[in-house]
Amino acid sequence: MAAPHVSGLAGLIYSRAYEKNINLQPEDVEGIIRATAEDVNASQYPGYDDYLGAGRINAYDALRYFEYPNSIRRYTVTSADWHYCGTYPLWLIGLPNLPDDQYQVEICEVRSNWFSLPTDMIQFLGIWGLGRYTKGYSFWSHQVPYYGEGWCEVVKNPTTGQYRTKTYAYAVWSLDFTHFYGWWPCQPSDVTFTYSLFSVNVVAPYNLRAENITQTSLTLKWNYDYPTLIDGFTVKRDGAVIANLPANQTELQQSGLEPGHLYYYEVYARKGSVYSSPATLFAGTVPTGSIAQSDYPKMSAYNTNCKIVRGYDGKIHIIYYDGIYVRYSFSTDNGTTFSPWETVCPSDTIPAIALDNSGTPWIINATHYWP
Repeated sequence: MAAPHVSGLAGLIYSRAYEKNINLQPEDVEGIIRATAEDVNASQYPGYDDYLGAGRINAYDALRYFEYPNSIRRYTVTSADWHYCGTYPLWLIGLPNLPDDQYQVEICEVRSNWFSLPTDMIQFLGIWGLGRYTKGYSFWSHQVPYYGEGWCEVVKNPTTGQYRTKTYAYAVWSLDFTHFYGWWPCQPSDVTFTYSLFSVNVVAPYNLRAENITQTSLTLKWNYDYPTLIDGFTVKRDGAVIANLPANQTELQQSGLEPGHLYYYEVYARKGSVYSSPATLFAGTVPTGSIAQSDYPKMSAYNTNCKIVRGYDGKIHIIYYDGIYVRYSFSTDNGTTFSPWETVCPSDTIPAIALDNSGTPWIINATHYWP
């Protein structure tokens, strides 16, 4: 009676995934069922065993995890090392651009680097490979002919707790080894792996922005879709925590800032001791003056010397007027290296450089120019 129950649960999982617009593969459905099964004979045979397999299915748990955002996440990694496992005469059927026939096949096991799981997980449920999206084939034994089935396995290091993926690439020869046909599906160095991670996560805020910017203040705002699933937000400025906010507060007023200074903000969602990845933003305050010593905010000192302004992106933008043309340059790093002077446009008036409301510089009295 196990098969009809498992089949019914698989149908329910596909149905719930369709409702949530989640694209599941067969490996995902199997992984969800295994990850949520109850190990009812764990006292005698902990883990997977020959009597009850992964355990008794739990339809409630298998379905309720879809209520959490991003419970199924997919990742792609590349090959890092490989080694030969042996050469076997195999029937290869259905491989692209290779006639169905028997060949001598050198089997090469390909593996990724070890990787750690994301730190935004409240609860880890399972991890498995996705053969359809992996650029690699399966191989179990030279006695079992496989026909280019996409395959990926995720292996855990019991010492470090890290994971890596593995698959196989085929070097295909004629049976008498007189002709080399090539690598299928690709050379080991070109193999890519795709795997799914099943977990409950703290989802990151998004659309972090700065509004109401003055010389000494600004308002940070962001969006969040799941406030009932978290405890609140942590805000950092230039790497230091400046506020811990409740889950229903998605803005923060900043005052007492330095004029013309660029700040780096990070906003994390948190649940207990677990934090999401951050929403990040560079935001700068309005500068108070300029090297041209003009009190007018558009830097319109009436001379032909350089005029300088720092944008909200932290770059320094410079123009000067040679009597005919406006020349322009900007810093490519922190102000020590500048781009080559560029002729922007001719002008018959003294130009100036200004910042618009978003902090983007443009040139006036000549023509609008967006660097």
